Amino acid sequence: MIDFLTKQEKIIFVFLISGLLIGSGIRLFYTKEEFKPNSQDELNLIKNHLIEKSKTIDSLLVDEKNNSQGKKQSAKTQKVNLKTGSVDINKAGFDELILLPGVGPVLADRIIEYRKTKGMFSSPEELLKVKGIGKKKLSSFIKYIYVAH
Repeated sequence: MIDFLTKQEKIIFVFLISGLLIGSGIRLFYTKEEFKPNSQDELNLIKNHLIEKSKTIDSLLVDEKNNSQGKKQSAKTQKVNLKTGSVDINKAGFDELILLPGVGPVLADRIIEYRKTKGMFSSPEELLKVKGIGKKKLSSFIKYIYVAH
């Protein structure tokens, strides 16, 4: 077989290609694009969407004024209290699922993935089929969920 490049030329070639790839990766990583809406209508649409989402989250939270402790907590240490039967597990998004006690980002993703692959849940107990949810974990948040048919 005929070899077109010498050993030194191959090393230089690999070094140049590696440099180009690393440089391109760094440029992509540090390139920041600012969001600029095309029109006032687009800006209003985004604003309304954010308001809608915040109302949804607010409706899940129990009014802190009714907190039996009567102490004000900082935003970081404030525990989220949900209303009983407030989350439909067949329609809940990631943000709603992680509000459930014992459900973190990984488990929320698993619930959503299970819904996509296996279909809608027919009962709250069907969550036991999701990896990472056992009887104990389910009992910690079952009172906050329901299944709409």
